[in-house]
Amino acid sequence: MTPTLNAAVIQVDLNDPATNPGSAWNTVDEAASGVALLDTSGGATGITLTASGWNGSGLTGQAGAFAGTFGDAADDYIWVENNTATITLSGIAAGSYKFEIVSSRSEDSGSSTRIADITVAGSFADTTPNGNDFDSVDDGFIAGNLLVWDSVTSNGTDDIVIQFVAGASENGHLNAFTITQIPEPSSTALLGLGGLVLILRRRR
Repeated sequence: MTPTLNAAVIQVDLNDPATNPGSAWNTVDEAASGVALLDTSGGATGITLTASGWNGSGLTGQAGAFAGTFGDAADDYIWVENNTATITLSGIAAGSYKFEIVSSRSEDSGSSTRIADITVAGSFADTTPNGNDFDSVDDGFIAGNLLVWDSVTSNGTDDIVIQFVAGASENGHLNAFTITQIPEPSSTALLGLGGLVLILRRRR
């Protein structure tokens, strides 16, 4: 049986030790394994999440420029240093999805830089900056650049992987992300046709 996404939006908050983003968010930590994700209405989606290669964090107050949009979900993060870390999403139904990622860190202290290469399904984002050497302090916390993949395609069988690659003396930070299902052209056309029929009926 092919899994289906019951609603249009899934929201995921990474590592939430002190703040509560609300019931519409799935809250997972750096050790998540096979966690079933819910949509924003609380319905099952058939999608599971597994995290690998991450460190946890007790830091809060990391939302910066994202505070108004993502609120408490962007306030903390999981992180990777000198390694590759992944979020593997299994069971995504065939179709196209928009991904939005928050990578935000409040300060650049110590010897490590807050830089990583960030990809979804092997590709950099459609935005500028696109995730190539993304700086979670300058690009994220200060400037508020949201990483956006406009259309990630699932074949309904293979996993979709969010990947952070941090080199020597580099750190990558993942605060939160959202997945939005993109309606198929046929569905959009039917909605438009339905609206047209209603307009014609009112004119009669």
